[in-house]
Amino acid sequence: MVDLLITVTLRYYLLIYKWRQKDWNIQFRHTFREGNTYADHLANKSLLLDFGTHDFSAPGHELSMLLAQDYLPRSILDI
Repeated sequence: MVDLLITVTLRYYLLIYKWRQKDWNIQFRHTFREGNTYADHLANKSLLLDFGTHDFSAPGHELSMLLAQDYLPRSILDI
């Protein structure tokens, strides 16, 4: 498992390195998980899935609730 993680990490590192070598105007910014609750939710959900490709044609109940929080006024969320 550790070897697989190292291989995947190295593969992504090399891909990012290749992107940076191109004549593009590109920036990479780190975002803490608290700043991107959607990606954090999907990453946590992926730990429960079998290895392979998965299609999420609908966001699911938990992610729908997170998305709804962005549209509700702050005063409603504090109730």
